[in-house]
Amino acid sequence: MRFMLPFLALILLALPANAQPASLQVDTQKQQDDGAAALARGNDALNTTLLGQLDERGSYGDLWGWVDPATGREYALLTARYDGLSVIDLDGPSLQEVGFVPGLEAPFVGVADAKDIKTYRQYAYLAHEFDDILIVDLSTPSNPQVAGQLEVQSGDFGGSHNILVDGDYLYVVGGRDPGGLRIYHLADDPTDPPLVGQINGTDGQTYYHDLDIGGDIAYAAA
Repeated sequence: MRFMLPFLALILLALPANAQPASLQVDTQKQQDDGAAALARGNDALNTTLLGQLDERGSYGDLWGWVDPATGREYALLTARYDGLSVIDLDGPSLQEVGFVPGLEAPFVGVADAKDIKTYRQYAYLAHEFDDILIVDLSTPSNPQVAGQLEVQSGDFGGSHNILVDGDYLYVVGGRDPGGLRIYHLADDPTDPPLVGQINGTDGQTYYHDLDIGGDIAYAAA
């Protein structure tokens, strides 16, 4: 999520069961007309229902869904930018933070700014704008434990802005020293993955905001 929600941290929306793409011959003109009418009436939702909301920490960077492989229970992993990682139970009667891990503090800036979160097996990878990636063991979601720390940039203002797990690899972008892309192999030791590929930014300064993988090609947005 690249848009920060300043007041509303986590929302659950129920989508209409009969929602279908236009390729399935939905009357899109009627939908557009209905939407325009709803907006004209001042409605704040169209074809969605607000199921719940949670805002306990004030400023957020991203979130990720995770299913506990041992129990099948669903959780939301929420990056509280100036606090750390919030583990939120989605299967209870209401949204509730059941676990928390403090984020890192960076030199000179005080707070490391937790920006992104991804998972691999039972591990969560918490990216910080100005510091390392914190590796968290989610085996007990109510009591998550720090399992490792991955230094992805060497400078005081290094860190990462966005990460992606694809297959057995962790892709890291957004650092400033030297920027570019870092690739780590997770399969053998997810708590201390080795660097297996990298490309530095142009003149050592390219800051990528996001990336995705298609086949054997990585696409990065600077």
